[in-house]
Amino acid sequence: MNRGDSGLGFPISQRVQFVFPDGFYETQRPAGQDIFGRGQAIVFTANTTFTIPFGVKKVRVSTIGAGGAGGAGGVGTTAFNNGASGGGGGGGGGFAQGIVDVVQGTAFAITAGTGSSSFGSLISATAGSAGGAGTTGSLPTGGTGGAGGAGSGGQFIATGGTGGVGGGGGPGVGTACLAGAGGGGGSNGISPFTGGAGATNTSATQAGGGGGAGTGGVGGAGNANQFSGSGGGSGGAGNAGVASGSNPGGPNIAGSTAGEDTTIYSFAARFFTDMKFRGVGGAGVNSGAGTAGGTGGGGGGGAPTGSSSAGGAGGVGGGGGGGGVGTGVASATAGTSGGAGGIGAGGGGSSGGTAATTNAAGGAGLVIVEW
Repeated sequence: MNRGDSGLGFPISQRVQFVFPDGFYETQRPAGQDIFGRGQAIVFTANTTFTIPFGVKKVRVSTIGAGGAGGAGGVGTTAFNNGASGGGGGGGGGFAQGIVDVVQGTAFAITAGTGSSSFGSLISATAGSAGGAGTTGSLPTGGTGGAGGAGSGGQFIATGGTGGVGGGGGPGVGTACLAGAGGGGGSNGISPFTGGAGATNTSATQAGGGGGAGTGGVGGAGNANQFSGSGGGSGGAGNAGVASGSNPGGPNIAGSTAGEDTTIYSFAARFFTDMKFRGVGGAGVNSGAGTAGGTGGGGGGGAPTGSSSAGGAGGVGGGGGGGGVGTGVASATAGTSGGAGGIGAGGGGSSGGTAATTNAAGGAGLVIVEW
């Protein structure tokens, strides 16, 4: 069947083509879905080479840099004047998208996965920076949030979201280390927002982790009392920690905080960019680990109480939540880790402690080629 003779009566601009070994067929493009060219595409998540197919003269390329890792918490002691602050959240990877004139048979180097992402030398996006490490001392300040990566070479470029600042530590009480919570990771450059700040712990209070940023809003700041900050949702910001009640994550694009909304799109998603606004942020918690974000949502911050106060993982494209910490950290006790970032988003910072913490990884970068 020829491309101009689908037999369906649709204008060429409304058609999408599907290729099979024995030929191809066309059908009408789903309303509202952004499909380039014939509707064919490849998503690359690792370094490789892509050769332009026969008959192709233009491609649309989208690059997303990897997210930066969350910063490690400071390592203090139980002695006086040797508290530990929380690490900052990692920055989100940059984004670049553009339409490129190409010649069939030409090979382009693809870089994707960790670090920067690129399509040859034409379109690229750098990775987000890692969050700053926490410090120690009498009143140590929290680690800085990692800067977002940058896009270049396309018709649309954007910088990733900045990671949240880690919470400061206290002067110490002689029997326990006063440690700050980790900051939340930033979202990627497709929809960049800043992670929530970790709570400061200067007087034997409890410190909740900051929520990771979502594709629709910033992460909520941690609270020094009972609840951590919640993750940003795909349609709105997360909430700062609260003293009582509950702390739901940011809403999806429909305004709901109840969960994934799979009814807002009338088509099947091909890439995560087709569904980045349907999920909610992870809820802030008052005990235990933060909750994971939905599609496009940031992870909730780790709680200021409980045996495991790790930050929640970011959903697809959302930053990880920062680690929380209780009233004081005993000797030889690592801080709690932040949550891992979603695709191209920053990891959450770890809380301070009296032993080294494991950094939360940022989300992997990728390259999408359409023709």
